[in-house]
Amino acid sequence: MSLSQTARILAIAAVFTAAPAIAANQSYSTGPYYGSARMPYLGDPFQECRGRQSELELRACLSRLHDEARYDLDYVNDRLERLASSFQDEGVRAYHEEKLRGARTTWSAYLDYHCDFEGAMLGDDNTEVGLQSLACQIMMMRIQAYRLDTLAQNIDIEIVDTPGTDGPIADVRCEQGDFREWRVRCDARGNYFAETGTGGNTLRLERSVNGGFDLVLASSVHAIDTGRSINVRVDSNPTLDFRTTPGYAGPSERGGFVIDNSPAVDTLIGQMRQGGRVAVVFYDTAGQAQVANFSLYGVTSALEHLADRGRVYRRPAR
Repeated sequence: MSLSQTARILAIAAVFTAAPAIAANQSYSTGPYYGSARMPYLGDPFQECRGRQSELELRACLSRLHDEARYDLDYVNDRLERLASSFQDEGVRAYHEEKLRGARTTWSAYLDYHCDFEGAMLGDDNTEVGLQSLACQIMMMRIQAYRLDTLAQNIDIEIVDTPGTDGPIADVRCEQGDFREWRVRCDARGNYFAETGTGGNTLRLERSVNGGFDLVLASSVHAIDTGRSINVRVDSNPTLDFRTTPGYAGPSERGGFVIDNSPAVDTLIGQMRQGGRVAVVFYDTAGQAQVANFSLYGVTSALEHLADRGRVYRRPAR
């Protein structure tokens, strides 16, 4: 596919996919990254993959976003299945399980038919049709995952507010999850974070009290010299230089090299959402430079899971 054809796809997609994002932004306040705490990421998949000039690169980028959107949707559907199967009354439980199975089958068929139609309308050849259909599925799965998760959240809230009912049994545990190479967990205080690790090194993203995310680099094999800066680079993007946040010198209670949220951190996370790998160069206390390479496969799903659940998970009503 030529560069002009790729540009044409980007131009058409920007117009067609803008409507749901505009509508959503009118309903939710904008924030430093995803908007509000429960705002789904509704960006244009083609814009997320900008810079991929060949058809192969563009398709690979869209395929990654598609896999992550599918993973998110399956995760939420599994959560609804657990809620439906937890009704104590056998008849009520069977009724809700049947309705949920029918809803999943019907929506899946609608997704395929609608996005096949959209691809056919917007694409001039088989390549463009396939790419447009793929982008359509990414957008629709993201929106559906948000809608279903909102439903699950409302069910949870209703259960917590009205204990002792015949409804499902509330699950108030930390909703941790594994997303390819990334995982979401909660610390002892109930704060959510996303992290990945390799070779004894760990890269963690924590919800910042001022919005956005804080960045934490830790290592179990090297004592990090927090007095020196670290260099972070996502794929072929320019290298970003960071210094540890004052007051966190040495192995702080959060562990390792801590960088509070800033515009530079927001820029880095934006690059991570579109990238494949991130390389971090840091110095140990012996003055030796160390390199840690982390996969970014699954980071988008992990961040959306993190953003959707807020900073602290809901605890049982007392």
